[in-house]
Amino acid sequence: DYRDIKKNLRLFPNPFLSNTTLEFELSGSINVSISILDVFGKTVKNISTSKFERGVNRITIDLSELKPDIYFCLIKTDADVQIAKLLKR
Repeated sequence: DYRDIKKNLRLFPNPFLSNTTLEFELSGSINVSISILDVFGKTVKNISTSKFERGVNRITIDLSELKPDIYFCLIKTDADVQIAKLLKR
């Protein structure tokens, strides 16, 4: 598989009130950048830029400061990008 981030990306709960958990699987131990974008593609929160281990990773994201709306979770590596839709109540 040529992808760094495997296809079983999950955000739960979704919709959420203040916190959501991001679960993603990596094909290797690599640097990952995670950020939250609004519907216009503007970064509203940078979550992490760090090395994650191969396999399933979980990170809890506190988005209590954001207003209720639709957002996107952007996960990037040097060779891959995945986006997941989020709904804050």
